[in-house]
Amino acid sequence: MMSFFDKIFKKVFPNNDNPVVGVAVHEVLTRNSREVKAFDAWKVSPVYSQLLEEVAHAYYYKKTGIRSDMTIHLFQSAYANGFAINYLPRIGKKHFQYLFDFFKERVMDMSYRIANADRQIIDKKSYVETREKYFLKPSLNLQKAEGNLSEQLYGNISLEHVLTDNQPQYIKVLVSIYSDRLYKHALSYDEFVERLLEVKENK
Repeated sequence: MMSFFDKIFKKVFPNNDNPVVGVAVHEVLTRNSREVKAFDAWKVSPVYSQLLEEVAHAYYYKKTGIRSDMTIHLFQSAYANGFAINYLPRIGKKHFQYLFDFFKERVMDMSYRIANADRQIIDKKSYVETREKYFLKPSLNLQKAEGNLSEQLYGNISLEHVLTDNQPQYIKVLVSIYSDRLYKHALSYDEFVERLLEVKENK
């Protein structure tokens, strides 16, 4: 019998997508000027550092088997690693969205570019699912390294913000690497997470 954790893990990191009744909306993911202004204010507020610290602590607690109030799911395989953060109502819907957008900016600071940004609103028959996604790849000027090998840095980065009936469910971060001889070896996934979750002092 599948445990509760297994059910949640399968939902966050599925082998196959749940049956889709119909895609109601598929559009480019953008934020309007009001949202951008509010996000910029959030990045210099105490809420930013408090939330990021809590995520970092929950992540490292999970890795060492210590329970925390915030639920983190870890995914590890030969060619992909990642984690997902379950939404807590006390975080606040907007703050959770800001965290998702912040992860995108933080990855871009690591010499990445946005290869795709989209939003899908999907009719799942019994509920409506919204998926916001950023897919990031190394900057184009890093594509060819010494010996004509392509630089993959940490790999390709996929960020997802999933909502059900307009209520946040989780944020997922997934890092996928290339293993063929056309690419340099990927940088450390642990280093990527450390840089992603680092709390920097506001200037």
